Amino acid sequence: DEWSTEEKQWETCRSRTKTCADKYAEESAKLACKAYEGVEQESTLEDDYFFAALPVVQKRIAQGGVRLAAILNRIFSGNKVQSS
Repeated sequence: DEWSTEEKQWETCRSRTKTCADKYAEESAKLACKAYEGVEQESTLEDDYFFAALPVVQKRIAQGGVRLAAILNRIFSGNKVQSS
């Protein structure tokens, strides 16, 4: 229920490509940059870091599931999708 209002937005690909992989990679890169703010090289990440990052990880997994389902639905529905 937490992200139910966002699901349609996640599965929408406004590009003419089949997967919008560039869009998804850009989202991940932005989140990764934020996730590592304040982390020193060679440091050990503690529980605080894990628990702070967990909601982002859970949301990315949910997004991946919704997006994979949308791609599979397009593939198996017989609708032609243009590729670039």
